[in-house]
Amino acid sequence: MDIPHHQALSKYEKVELISLGILLPIGIITWALSLLLDQTALYWFDDELVYFHGVASYFVSPFWFAVAAAAFSHFVLSKFQVTYRNSQKIKAICVVTCFFSTLSAVWFAFELNHYF
Repeated sequence: MDIPHHQALSKYEKVELISLGILLPIGIITWALSLLLDQTALYWFDDELVYFHGVASYFVSPFWFAVAAAAFSHFVLSKFQVTYRNSQKIKAICVVTCFFSTLSAVWFAFELNHYF
């Protein structure tokens, strides 16, 4: 992806920025927070939803916050030259967060903590 230039955004890019860059992350964060207040987290494995409760939910829920931050970074921050470099750093942090929360989901879903 090239570094964005100073041209104005097209109508398609504005709609994309608002819907996928602002509304979608707000919806994901709101949904994840409502689940987290009940000490519940949701993840999917092999087309099945898995619910995590208690402490496990705090390790799995960062996945959804990282997905929301990555969407905001990709669809909003990467569109402007001023914030482009920050968006690349945020996306890298989101990838690492998604990786570790996925490892946590596997750890708690298959109850690997009982073996140690």
